[in-house]
Amino acid sequence: MSYNFRNVALTLLVPTTALFGVTVSVAMPAAPDSPRISQSIFVTQIAFNGVNGRNVIEISYPGGKISLNGKRWTERNANGSYKFEETHRDDWSVYLLDRSRNVRLQIDLHRKLVLYAAGNDQMQPLYQIVGATPRAGGQAGKQKNSDRTYRFTCTEGIPLVVRIRNRGGTSTAFVSLDGAAEMRLDQIISGSGTRYSDGNLTVSMKVRNAFVEWGSTQDSCRN
Repeated sequence: MSYNFRNVALTLLVPTTALFGVTVSVAMPAAPDSPRISQSIFVTQIAFNGVNGRNVIEISYPGGKISLNGKRWTERNANGSYKFEETHRDDWSVYLLDRSRNVRLQIDLHRKLVLYAAGNDQMQPLYQIVGATPRAGGQAGKQKNSDRTYRFTCTEGIPLVVRIRNRGGTSTAFVSLDGAAEMRLDQIISGSGTRYSDGNLTVSMKVRNAFVEWGSTQDSCRN
């Protein structure tokens, strides 16, 4: 695979919001009478009150909450309590696993949702987050500024360098592929991991993996 960026006119993607008016009905991890999402969800790219995937320790939803206690997370609602281990985090989400029930949760501060999946099923919206708390020393209403560089190797040994800049709750990626000059990508909504795009080039990152989309060309990369 090869890329030619020299004569490409890049078009910046204007950040937009999306409105989904879809009624969602999903299998619940607890009893069948648990509250379900059945409403229009307004999606925003701003961190929930400054709490993000890196600093969140508790979220609440109508009828319950999910809290970090020591090294484990506990969900409590009218149906009881459930224990989860944290598998990983990214800028916007925390990913949880209950091995005893083979249940996965994603606490998504970007979309203000808790998502649920059983086994290898696809994640589905479960609860709408109505409150969130950062860890001690975290600053609600203000996301810490940070810069971090990730280096990946794609198919055929092609290098991918992604420099992430977080400023005031906004995350931006500066991407260099195959030694080309950096291109600025804005963060967009992602069901899992983090995703950046300028409308032409899209880079998705999750744990040690990255996925590149350029027109009809796609490539997988690994850290």
